[in-house]
Amino acid sequence: TTYTFTAPITGIYSFTINIGLQDVTRDANYYRVELRTTSQIYRKFENLYKNVGYSDYETIDFNVLTEMTAGNTAFVTFYQLGSYSNTNIPANDATSTNLYGLRTFWTGHLLC
Repeated sequence: TTYTFTAPITGIYSFTINIGLQDVTRDANYYRVELRTTSQIYRKFENLYKNVGYSDYETIDFNVLTEMTAGNTAFVTFYQLGSYSNTNIPANDATSTNLYGLRTFWTGHLLC
């Protein structure tokens, strides 16, 4: 898979992004999630440590409504900025050691 959505028809699409994080680092300045479409970039910034305190696991969710023309594409990117240690995004498969039931996914559908 290319992890890229291609709009089959022109319309308004709704996208939901959920990123499950493990080993959230205290020294990350912020996390950034982006939905990148052919014509626009939608961004969400999170500072998890300042918002909710240190934790072994957190989630970031992000919802976007966007107009797309048939053939336009969309994909998701994730960045951690301001830290030398890495936060983990655990696997969603049945064999993972994902203890917290975290799920990372993005979904989308045509609204109209």
